[in-house]
Amino acid sequence: MSKVALQRCDLVNQAGWREALAELAPHDDIYFSPDYLAAYEARADGKVQCVIARGGDSIMLLPYLVYPIPGHRELFDIQGAYGYGGPLIKNPNPEFLAAAWDLIRECWREQSVVAAFIRSHPMFGNEIFFDPPWDVIFDRPTMSVDLSGGLEAAFAGAHQRNHRRDAAQARRSGLVTALLPCTPDSLDQFARMYWDTMTRLEAGSDYFFSRIYFKTLAERFAHDISIAEVRDTKDNETLSAALIFWGPRWAHYHLAARSVTEGNRNTSHLLLHSVAEEAVRRGLVGLHLGGGRTPAPDDSLFAFKKRIGNIEQRFHTARLVVDPARYNTLVSEWCAQHPDSKPIWFLSYRQTS
Repeated sequence: MSKVALQRCDLVNQAGWREALAELAPHDDIYFSPDYLAAYEARADGKVQCVIARGGDSIMLLPYLVYPIPGHRELFDIQGAYGYGGPLIKNPNPEFLAAAWDLIRECWREQSVVAAFIRSHPMFGNEIFFDPPWDVIFDRPTMSVDLSGGLEAAFAGAHQRNHRRDAAQARRSGLVTALLPCTPDSLDQFARMYWDTMTRLEAGSDYFFSRIYFKTLAERFAHDISIAEVRDTKDNETLSAALIFWGPRWAHYHLAARSVTEGNRNTSHLLLHSVAEEAVRRGLVGLHLGGGRTPAPDDSLFAFKKRIGNIEQRFHTARLVVDPARYNTLVSEWCAQHPDSKPIWFLSYRQTS
């Protein structure tokens, strides 16, 4: 086997990152782009990094963020950005994968990384490329719409009957759809509607993406984003909206919002039907709807997506303790500070209670 070499990139030095993505195309996706990761560096105190391993005709690309550990600024952990990620691989083989992961772990140890938590990409099924030291755990199912046979075939399933009816009913009632380009103004308007929706739903703090997150998306990633809207023709009010990512193969339903006056007018069905129609026009092979709010089998959001999608995927997370001694010390410290709580998270020293 050829010798495997490791390259480390960030948002300042990203030429090698973009070159590797070009080599991996079209079997890549927007979640691996430096422009997507930039929004998460702007959002918090993590720093974007991407490692690229090469050996012979094989390539592995892995983007993530490096976060300082609270109370221990000299220690760090690795976390994937919100959404989907994990390793992108070209020409995988066991010898290359083993050598690449060895180099990556060595790199992380040199950076004083304690642990790593990476989200996989359910459309790729790339959780299979993590080697045995990683603990790969099934998190929840996700749904997508297969568009390879066209729009009519995508929604021909018997279980999608209600979706077809509801989307048509919404259109007959005077609702129309629009796909807006991502501009600072359009994204700011969507952000306000999204924050209002999350407040009404009493969503967790992780769902309240900051203004700078949306601003960074508009500045660095606008060419791959649209804002889908459903409007009432009577007063031109926007009843629902969603942030849609356009990847090289799939469209992604990223964030969604509804107005307080939306009621039960089937706007989400009409919105997603129109997004699928645009994805077909763009020549994409699928629309990824994502999963539920929780892993629970009766999660209401997943049940809604299951009535629309026609393919179910499996989303995994991968967890690695890079420095067992320091990891155990951090967990012990957290337990001592929270005697009435149990550590549940893998990065339990970050657990709030």
